[in-house]
Amino acid sequence: MCGTVLEAICSEYATKHKVLAGGLKDLREKEVIDNRIYEWGEALRKHRNIGAHATHETISREDAKDLLDFAGAICQYVFVLTNKFETFMKRKETSKKQ
Repeated sequence: MCGTVLEAICSEYATKHKVLAGGLKDLREKEVIDNRIYEWGEALRKHRNIGAHATHETISREDAKDLLDFAGAICQYVFVLTNKFETFMKRKETSKKQ
């Protein structure tokens, strides 16, 4: 599920790579995400691969909760906070001109 969130963000921003690793790099290059959010995305991607492929590795309940929190935080950063900051900056610029 968390991997699907990242894939959807990549799709929304029309990244040029079909694989998630490349999509995350594209998001960072486009400055949709910064380095810290990229690191969170990489952690999600790596753990997504554990769930998506047949391995003997397991993910603890605590790690799963953290990964879900990271996915939510990435969405908050990309879609909510970025928009709020841009609106704030436009309002400040408009008030300077007046």
